[in-house]
Amino acid sequence: MIRVSREQLAERWALTYAQDGYRVRAAGVPGLEAAPSIGGFSPDIEATKDAEQVVVRIVASPENFAGETLKRELEALEESRTEGQKLHLIVAAECAHDIKERLHAWHVHADQVHIT
Repeated sequence: MIRVSREQLAERWALTYAQDGYRVRAAGVPGLEAAPSIGGFSPDIEATKDAEQVVVRIVASPENFAGETLKRELEALEESRTEGQKLHLIVAAECAHDIKERLHAWHVHADQVHIT
């Protein structure tokens, strides 16, 4: 299996949201400014269209699940969401095992989980 980096996923998905008509901010993507902090953590991508706002966290490596950092980030994004703000997760295929169970245990209710 070929592993895709967080930066590559951010570039691909920033382009996808932009092609769907969103104004996009994404950390580490050339030509784009980073998304602002939400609950003390910056999402990898923020996409805004009309009154809709999507915040995106990318999980590109199984090592992301080591320790408590990812859990704290996702919990902070979940708790800080405003009315109408959506949380999307982009998860590399090798990280997808038991992702729904993990999110449920962490009380994180993503609007969409994209397995890539």
